[in-house]
Amino acid sequence: MKDSEVFAVLSQCFVDIDEGEWDRFVAEQWEPFCGAVARIESFGFGADDASPESRLSVLPAPPTGAEKGSYARRRYTGGLPSSAMPVESLYAAPAQTGSSAALYRSPCADYMADIASRMGLSIPEEFAACPDHLSLELDLVSVLLRAGALDAARTVVLERLAWLPDYRADLERFEDAGFYRALLDCLGAMRRRLSDAGESERADHDENL
Repeated sequence: MKDSEVFAVLSQCFVDIDEGEWDRFVAEQWEPFCGAVARIESFGFGADDASPESRLSVLPAPPTGAEKGSYARRRYTGGLPSSAMPVESLYAAPAQTGSSAALYRSPCADYMADIASRMGLSIPEEFAACPDHLSLELDLVSVLLRAGALDAARTVVLERLAWLPDYRADLERFEDAGFYRALLDCLGAMRRRLSDAGESERADHDENL
């Protein structure tokens, strides 16, 4: 499975989708996804003493469609104390605006909406209020990688996904979020892979000068 396909799979994991559709998706995609993840040597946003093996052990058993739907209803309903919406503005906005309040449509949301518009991509209606939803950011990376735009994909990953450590830390509140924390660890590894690839390319370029 290519990196673009890994990001495409991850993009489906943080949204509420039809139970049957999720079960079919898992049946078709999960085994190759886990194979691709197992080849990633380092993992990302968790504590230093959390081994890659312990995180990988979570991945081969994804939730059923019913379990995923139940989690989505608990965590993806905005405004509730038990909610943990995977939206960049809710975690990045306080740092950007200097306010302690977490608000939708911060500058990062406008940035994502502008990128989508310039690329001719449409924002689904259910994401109209949050174009900086994690699922859309991951899908954008997948699109860029499929198009061979590695530099653009790397920029999106390094700049737009910088909020994920805070999101992962927030999920520590919930006992039922272990699977999703493991997915965020996968994203941490993918983020470093793209960053390392850029450093390697720059080093090769410098050596050839």
